[in-house]
Amino acid sequence: MIAPYGLKKAIFSDIVRYTGQPKSSVYQSLQILEDEGLVMVRYAITFKGPRKEIEITSKGEYLVERLLELVSRLRTGGVA
Repeated sequence: MIAPYGLKKAIFSDIVRYTGQPKSSVYQSLQILEDEGLVMVRYAITFKGPRKEIEITSKGEYLVERLLELVSRLRTGGVA
């Protein structure tokens, strides 16, 4: 199984830029997701220096897949 749209990893600064949310809000949200075991946060060394890398876990993938199935059923009028 893969995450929706094939995205499994992201860099913290890219998430901040994409969402338009303050760093503090993104950090707090990611901390909650990490505490629940839905993402894993670690530092990666790059040519641009250390970057905070966020990767979805198998538990996170499972939850996203179930949510997407629910949304699909709701859109088509199916029973959840």
